[in-house]
Amino acid sequence: MMDDTHNLVALRFGMSMFAYSRYGALNRVKTAAPLNTAAAAKQLGVSKPTLLRWIREGKTADVGRDRHNWRVFTVADLRRIKKEMGITT
Repeated sequence: MMDDTHNLVALRFGMSMFAYSRYGALNRVKTAAPLNTAAAAKQLGVSKPTLLRWIREGKTADVGRDRHNWRVFTVADLRRIKKEMGITT
């Protein structure tokens, strides 16, 4: 039973989130799927080259990379970029 969420310890491995309950069971916790650069740009309402230029020019911090060294954008990354770039959509 997962009612005791205050007794969970979450561990992040790559893009997967796992939680140990106080009973020692390892449970996978659903997290939002990361987005590639094109999908992230679409969510932000800008073009892919614009998003990459912002990162290259240091206007926003770079994001995590997957095992193939491709950028992966999380929901938190998108929120941060919107705030840094003044996007209100």
